[in-house]
Amino acid sequence: MNDYIEKFLSNCKKPFSEAKLAPQEIYTKPEFFEMEKSKVFLKDWFMVGRTGEFTDAGDYLAMNIIDHPVVIIKQDNGELRAFANVCLHRCSKLLDGKGNKKRITCSYHAWSYDINGQLIGVPYADQIPSFSREGKQLHEILCETWHGFVFVSINPDAVPLQERLQNFEKEIEDFKLDNFEDLYFEEYEFNCNWKILMENFNESYHLFQTHKNSAESGTPTKLVQTGSGDGLSYVVHYTPYAAGYEVPVYNSNVSDINRGRAVVAGALPNGLMAIQADSLWWMVLQPVDVNHVKVRWGTSFSPETIAAGNDTREVHEWIRQVNDEDKVSIEAVQQGANFQIDDIGMFHPLEAQVFQFQCYIANKVKQ
Repeated sequence: MNDYIEKFLSNCKKPFSEAKLAPQEIYTKPEFFEMEKSKVFLKDWFMVGRTGEFTDAGDYLAMNIIDHPVVIIKQDNGELRAFANVCLHRCSKLLDGKGNKKRITCSYHAWSYDINGQLIGVPYADQIPSFSREGKQLHEILCETWHGFVFVSINPDAVPLQERLQNFEKEIEDFKLDNFEDLYFEEYEFNCNWKILMENFNESYHLFQTHKNSAESGTPTKLVQTGSGDGLSYVVHYTPYAAGYEVPVYNSNVSDINRGRAVVAGALPNGLMAIQADSLWWMVLQPVDVNHVKVRWGTSFSPETIAAGNDTREVHEWIRQVNDEDKVSIEAVQQGANFQIDDIGMFHPLEAQVFQFQCYIANKVKQ
């Protein structure tokens, strides 16, 4: 095992008060990214988006889990199912992006499938001796929904999602996020390792500097509270509102404590969310390689916010500003990580969730 990996694993055995930052190599070495591919992303659940992206039967979303193309499709009965996005004939990828299909036809040799994944069309099938379409369908993978979020897993033996996230449930159940309306969707690409973006979202120590012209005024760094999380399926912290900044409560379900703060969480390994009584900002990370990550993100709003006629587009534009501010800082961290220093720095107490996330990665890669 490489020295930096041993150092990383050893560091994650320490209590947070004694831990140092992770070795920079975990953000820059292709071999570490390869370990994450096989031991994290192909084993655990992977957040892909929101149920509001699937309105009608045949609506689909195609994306990659690392280099594995998958597609999620809404069925006639309203269920979401996920399949390997790969033709049974010569393995061509079938679909790209988002859209609606009632018949999925491969662009290579025109083999076709219904939205249940069943093979329904094979050109010149009469020339194939003893061929039958019966029982042939796209390879199905696990797909579950949770509070309006959609998750998939390539691992057929993955722990059921509801069981995996049961500890997270208590943090967000009163928001009733499955009732939120998913209004806006965007995609970005960041020139950084995916973990740097994950870590950035899960600490608010940087608000006063990176977001001094945006988030700091409403949720100041001095009020930030670390959370517990379980470090196995989620991490969480809280950003209470400044005096006079309280969000009007357009959500009658929310507890008193959640009326005065945002709940900021990571659904490990790749889902992010900042939850307020009236709105939700979510992000899905799709690692491309050791230095690049694609991001799907969007905003959702409570039914009462929609009914009140609030300007949801203004909220979305404000969050885009926050994203743009983060992008500058995050990419600077990636650039700095390439200069590997033995005497690496320390954590601030407000970065407890960063260390918790790193311990999640350590536990996965050592298996």
